[in-house]
Amino acid sequence: MALEHMYYNRDEKPLAVIYGEGSLYRECATQLHQLIGNFSPLIIDQKYFNTDDIFFNGIPCAGPETLPSLSRSTLIVICTRNHLVIADDLRGMGFINIKYALFELSSVRVKQILDYPKNTSTFGSHEVSFGHRTALITGSTRGIGLEIAVALALRGVRVILHGRTEASVKEGLRRFENRTLSTTDCVVADLSQDYAPEFICRYLLEKNIKVDTLYNNAGISPSTSNLESDDYLNSFDECMVVNFRSVVGLTTRLLPKMLERGFGRIVFLTSLIKAEPDRIAYICSKAALTSYAYELANQTQFAGILVSLLDPGWVRSDMGGESAPSDLDSVIPGALVGALALPIQNGIWVSAQDYAELTDAKLVKKLMIDNFII
Repeated sequence: MALEHMYYNRDEKPLAVIYGEGSLYRECATQLHQLIGNFSPLIIDQKYFNTDDIFFNGIPCAGPETLPSLSRSTLIVICTRNHLVIADDLRGMGFINIKYALFELSSVRVKQILDYPKNTSTFGSHEVSFGHRTALITGSTRGIGLEIAVALALRGVRVILHGRTEASVKEGLRRFENRTLSTTDCVVADLSQDYAPEFICRYLLEKNIKVDTLYNNAGISPSTSNLESDDYLNSFDECMVVNFRSVVGLTTRLLPKMLERGFGRIVFLTSLIKAEPDRIAYICSKAALTSYAYELANQTQFAGILVSLLDPGWVRSDMGGESAPSDLDSVIPGALVGALALPIQNGIWVSAQDYAELTDAKLVKKLMIDNFII
């Protein structure tokens, strides 16, 4: 059936439209239909234009060029985590019946369908704020860690860089200085070695550096492609040491001082990656890290400490590779949520790609709409 017939050969009831990724819709179609109360006659996906032969679960998918032909009373349910920009555009076009899917943290499961606020200027005066804080970011000489370090420094945070070797730290500092026009302290420590967490903390003590924000960013992902090789088991040991044990060691050493001061931000880099046997050691280490972070959040619930998990998404970096769909800088500003001085909920899972390309002001606006700010 041609799309124009679907639009106009209907009764007076407004159409129900899912606006988001068709592939994401396919994963949570049953939940959406239960929550919306009726089946959607159309999916609008920004990746598709001028097509009438793409279907997801039997429902046609079209591009946003179809929006002008819809009644402005059409029910539009935004089924994507980054709903803010889409909703603002729809409001600008005159659509008045907009809802959005609130997803469960760390999954693609829809938690509930909410009415999108008609006036998002009434949320108060919250602004992006980090205070006069100091952040230690492990693995910050390149990739995601360096992006976070630069972004924080440009927003007034004192950043401490960390790298595995003298050479990597020297190069990372050069890049940091070129992008921020400032310099900073650096610490060299190989997190695959048991001494590393204690060595880093001793360096901070000697420099009289009080860390308010800890980004546990450093990580490795060795291949686990050959089940029968010795390297297969070794990769699990390596991942658990670098991605988990060193993180626990560093966190437990820095946490007591944060508790004394009544303020602290601890961010754990994690991932939703699954069904990739070649990276099973990495996946298991991140699962352990995620469980640890949630338990730590429960323990620090009323102590002024904010524990958060950060999923940067699949980005083009040394670990992500050139085939990744997102640019490295897309992790900003979402990667900064866990460091905010704002009253953010403890134990949250932050998907950085949900905030890609947002300004700082819109970042806060979306956090408030999603009820992340208390």
